[in-house]
Amino acid sequence: MTVELVHGAECECVRCRSFQPGNEWALKHGATSENQIRPLARNHRRRLLRQIGLRAGDLDPVGRAHLEHYCRLAAKIVLLDRYFDEQGFLDPEGRPQPSAELYVRLHRAALSALGKLEAHLETRTPTLEEQLAELRRSG
Repeated sequence: MTVELVHGAECECVRCRSFQPGNEWALKHGATSENQIRPLARNHRRRLLRQIGLRAGDLDPVGRAHLEHYCRLAAKIVLLDRYFDEQGFLDPEGRPQPSAELYVRLHRAALSALGKLEAHLETRTPTLEEQLAELRRSG
């Protein structure tokens, strides 16, 4: 993607630099910004896999899709949590921030996605390594 600068390549004004890819001039909470979501989702994915004792390669494509969906939703929730910590949940007139509705919908969607991931993990076939580990544990 090429960007046409208003005043030339050396110009450092907000009008010229804000049009560069990845700019954050208008960023509010980041819950719709791929650049903000991606690293948090990656951290959530690593943490969740570590907690449940699996590797990404242990999951089939459907399981990976459920995992990715949940982790992206969780990342968006974290971004909104940070925003509300800084700005408050209510605006100066005492009304919920405009992003409050998105926050509630994301929580519902994340709960649903986590339930689908859990159900999928219960029905998946264990890997050979998991089967061997289970045999060793059972004696």
